[in-house]
Amino acid sequence: MATKDQDPKVGAAVADKKGTESRNYDATEHKMSLAELKAKFETGIDEQKPKESKGLSEQEAKNRYQRDGPNAMTPPKQTSEIVKFLMQFTNMFMILLMFASALSFLAYGLDKTEPVNLYCGSALLIIVFLQCLASYLEERKSHAVMNSLKSMMPSQC
Repeated sequence: MATKDQDPKVGAAVADKKGTESRNYDATEHKMSLAELKAKFETGIDEQKPKESKGLSEQEAKNRYQRDGPNAMTPPKQTSEIVKFLMQFTNMFMILLMFASALSFLAYGLDKTEPVNLYCGSALLIIVFLQCLASYLEERKSHAVMNSLKSMMPSQC
């Protein structure tokens, strides 16, 4: 029996550069004719009356489950919390405020007799940090709500 990496009919698993298995799949089955589907998946589709097809036998379904695993989508990779927080700093308005802060610090560096530039630059950085923290916490709450809604959905129809 062929493995997923060797069997072109399975097609769902390929090894990436790190040697780990990736589940990228290029779905083209919706463009195939019934005859092509029958040949590709080795099924008993009745091409004349597809609605009356018997489907897979119990034994063939077990064999395919053993070979291919469950018919389920793999969840997407989760982004780490620190990356989610740091992404808040890439907002265009936050970049503009950080640039203004840098200009204030530069002005203070050129003329140390004016401490207002130091205060202004410091205040801008504090505002940027607090705004990014608030945005991150709000996004985290919304993800928690979405996950709780996802957990309410039935796993099977």
